[in-house]
Amino acid sequence: MQVSDIMTKEVISVSPSAKIIGVADLLHQKGFNGVPVVESGKVLGMITEADLVSRGPTSFHIPSLIKFFHEFKPEKYVQGKLKEDFRSIFEADAASIMNSEYIAVSPYAEITELIKIFQEKHANPIPVIDKEKNLLGIISLSDIVKLISHFRESELNFISGTEL
Repeated sequence: MQVSDIMTKEVISVSPSAKIIGVADLLHQKGFNGVPVVESGKVLGMITEADLVSRGPTSFHIPSLIKFFHEFKPEKYVQGKLKEDFRSIFEADAASIMNSEYIAVSPYAEITELIKIFQEKHANPIPVIDKEKNLLGIISLSDIVKLISHFRESELNFISGTEL
């Protein structure tokens, strides 16, 4: 079985100019662990939840910051350097925090190869791209779990060699 058999083909992505706050909201609202950064159909990088916490002008939990700003409206009380710091966070874009050295797979990669990548690289989700880095789909650990959940016990026994 190949990656193309189970990947999600209709991928939600962001542009490099998307604001970090919007990316955080997208991840939160959709329940995603990460999203590809795409321009003209080509993957430029990936942004994961971890990137929102530890990369670029942000070094704290962005979803918490969003909640704080929505509930308490601190912009009324913040001045000077602190105001500039907050502004830089809200004006930062996806390109400033994306990981441009992302892990990707071919649609022709075998599922066993994909599982090994998940285990060794700890990347999730993983974009599925062609040789020109065009985005073809995305695959995540939840796709593997979904695949496993469709097996019946007798099929699992056959595959493992305990039943012929």
